[in-house]
Amino acid sequence: MQDSKNSSRLKILGLLVPLVTFAAIKLILSALDTPWLDSGRSVLYFCAEVTTLLFMSVALSLNLKCGSFDFSLGAVALLTPYLSLGVFPAADLLTLFVTAVFFGCLLGLISGCTQILTRLSPAFCSLCLCIIYEGLGHICSRGGQTKYALTGKTDDSLLRFFILSTVFLLVFLWFVMKKTVFGYNYRAVSCNEKIARAAGVDTEWNKLFLYIISGGLMGAVGIMLYLREGESVPAALNFSSVRVLFFGLLPLFVGRLISRSSGELSGEVIGSVCIAMIYSALAQLGLSESLRTVICGGGLLLLLIYISNEKRIFKKIHLKSPVQNRLKKI
Repeated sequence: MQDSKNSSRLKILGLLVPLVTFAAIKLILSALDTPWLDSGRSVLYFCAEVTTLLFMSVALSLNLKCGSFDFSLGAVALLTPYLSLGVFPAADLLTLFVTAVFFGCLLGLISGCTQILTRLSPAFCSLCLCIIYEGLGHICSRGGQTKYALTGKTDDSLLRFFILSTVFLLVFLWFVMKKTVFGYNYRAVSCNEKIARAAGVDTEWNKLFLYIISGGLMGAVGIMLYLREGESVPAALNFSSVRVLFFGLLPLFVGRLISRSSGELSGEVIGSVCIAMIYSALAQLGLSESLRTVICGGGLLLLLIYISNEKRIFKKIHLKSPVQNRLKKI
């Protein structure tokens, strides 16, 4: 009974996080005389940030839970819009979304097969593929000269698209993780790959499906970035696409902290909402993307420092308990 009460309190505490974040940002921006979420365009940008960050953080989380990090996913997000728009330059939103997911899954399949067949380490293999995908994006954009501009799409249709995409992702994750063999095997591999392999789980097939799903999610991210910005994001070389990944890491780790009280999926959703508030507020202040990247990197560094030293910090707090303080006085 006591455990259920504590669990309910923790869940309520987790739900209070976005409300506190909203109130703090609103208070700060009001003091700076900066409007925020007071217009349809501002709300659209916020919803686009939530959906994009959620797709991105889930794609990165799937790999990280299995002990690897795919550096090529950022390049997949930049390449898929050029492939999709090259095939259907004047398609509707649903067609663009499905095409981008298809090309993302295809690139994920290529990445998975390359890593499994070559037996290279995931980090080294994904870095090489990142260069290749960036090069293909650079070729498709003709060195940045070819750009696709968003036309004929109203704010209402875009807002519905982002909201329905979030619902689709949550239902898809629930079905895949709870109702499929892949979800069962994935949970086993993420807990302990050696034990899962000894129990008969085909880890190579599991990794291949993992690459395909992550690639499809990042393909969707690519078309969302195109819809949010109103034009195709320039595809550059020299690992420039890695910056896309860092925008998804911050909500991922914030969601990990929140998930301790509200559950794994709820934590990722709440983390994406909180960080989307911060990103949209920074954009409302007129900060450039470069400065926002620096702030994002700094916040991620501080968060990783806290996560890495959490036990040590709380151990020091525990040692300074009232009982030990009284013993020192004696």
